[in-house]
Amino acid sequence: MVCIGGCDAERCYQDVFVLKWAASGQVKIESLPALPRPLAFMAAVGANDVIYVAGGQEATDRVTATRHFWALDLSQRDDSKTDAKTNTLAWRELES
Repeated sequence: MVCIGGCDAERCYQDVFVLKWAASGQVKIESLPALPRPLAFMAAVGANDVIYVAGGQEATDRVTATRHFWALDLSQRDDSKTDAKTNTLAWRELES
């Protein structure tokens, strides 16, 4: 399961990570690159190794939707680099 952004009562988040079942029966957390901006209440879909994120709001005190449209191509992931900060994987801004 891919977890993308979100918010609590105080702020929105940029975090992106995957939850996976490990062979041991435990849940493994794999970091992915953070969103370019904090975002909650967005729409997201995965298609052919690409995650697309659209809309959302950047702050809990702003109820208007954004026009963000981003893509993360997971086929570009370098599995030899387990740290999201050193991996070359990156969100790409698309025309909204």
